[in-house]
Amino acid sequence: MERAMNHVEFETTPLIGTTLNLDSQRYDMEAVHPHVRQDGSPSSILIWRTECPKCGESFTVTSGLVTKALNRRCGDCKRSGAPISRKRGRTVAVKVVPAGCSK
Repeated sequence: MERAMNHVEFETTPLIGTTLNLDSQRYDMEAVHPHVRQDGSPSSILIWRTECPKCGESFTVTSGLVTKALNRRCGDCKRSGAPISRKRGRTVAVKVVPAGCSK
């Protein structure tokens, strides 16, 4: 599945090993934690591992099944709202590679 959008939306919990590419930055899902929402419905917290595009350090980020944004930089390099590519306002290319599929 490949779309041009600024958010990621899964209908069901993806398998561990699923890869998400935001432009050229790769996120590998390494864990799923069950979660219960305030309304009592079950959900999942997804744990992703990526590398900071500035310093190359590996770090983890969390998301739900639907998220409008994922951290692109590590805690030491973070710059809230600053785009990685210096092209503010453009749409990020998102590609999801399900676990077990060729990358």
